[in-house]
Amino acid sequence: MRIFQKILEKALLSRFDVNLYQLIIKKEGLS
Repeated sequence: MRIFQKILEKALLSRFDVNLYQLIIKKEGLS
């Protein structure tokens, strides 16, 4: 159960990182 939770957290984190990265790219493109 703990392992599954860690995998889930990593998946959510990587997803969040991608969204954040795209947001930064958009800001850089605008400026």
